[in-house]
Amino acid sequence: MREKIKNFELQNPSTSFIVQSKKKSLNIWLIVIVIFLGSLFPVVASAQYDHIQNAFVVSPAKHEISLSPGESVIRNIYITNKFNYDADFIINVEDISSSNVPDEVVKYYGTGLGPYSIRNYIIVENDHIRVLAGETKVVPMMISLPAKIKLGGLYGGVFVSLVKKLGVNGTNISSRVGSLIFLRVKGLTEEQGEVKRFDLTGGAKILWTRSPVDWQVTFENKGNVYLNPYGLIEIKNWNGQVIDRLPIEPWFVFPDSLRTRLLAWNNLPLFGYFTATLVLNHGYS
Repeated sequence: MREKIKNFELQNPSTSFIVQSKKKSLNIWLIVIVIFLGSLFPVVASAQYDHIQNAFVVSPAKHEISLSPGESVIRNIYITNKFNYDADFIINVEDISSSNVPDEVVKYYGTGLGPYSIRNYIIVENDHIRVLAGETKVVPMMISLPAKIKLGGLYGGVFVSLVKKLGVNGTNISSRVGSLIFLRVKGLTEEQGEVKRFDLTGGAKILWTRSPVDWQVTFENKGNVYLNPYGLIEIKNWNGQVIDRLPIEPWFVFPDSLRTRLLAWNNLPLFGYFTATLVLNHGYS
């Protein structure tokens, strides 16, 4: 268990909110508690797309797969045409990894190879498909691992792009949507991660006069497979009574990378002294 302490206080009915750094006088406690809860919660994309119009849908949004070296598996990708016309699509496979660019979650490698490349192990039968208006088509993909392969994680995606005709002879590719693939090669893997930061956003000293109050949680994955941390922020008043719980849905963190999750607390009381506790599952057993 690891603790990090910050303070905040709601000072009067005008809902002023003051945050100070640890080096100065602090008025309320933020305690980071990391609890190993065990199991991993996969993210499952909804199959209900009736409300979507004038677009196309690729599902599922994410595949989580475990294979041993030398094993193969077939998974399906579904392309639903929600336009009122027949549409042509181009399908390609691409590697992904974490990005060093701020506000960019994923880096795409195009025809290149990423550091955790899966591109050459995925076979999609067709690289071009026509889907009639209102129709859903199934695109099988086979993932086949060689017998000798490095243990750990492999990451990529199958991406579907809409082809639009420009004039008589021209074409344009637009509106790309992907189905991401997170594959774990079975065997001895290193699963290690930790909370690097749990704090209020905005710097050393900020005044809040209204909701929301914004929290940030930075998680570092030190292992060689992706993790899905999840949990909650529990807020208590001055006498230890829980007044709110802010859920943190699972978010993926690539190996050897940092990723920050921002959360907004909208149920700001009028005034008082409060403790916020982060309870986070690392996303592995």
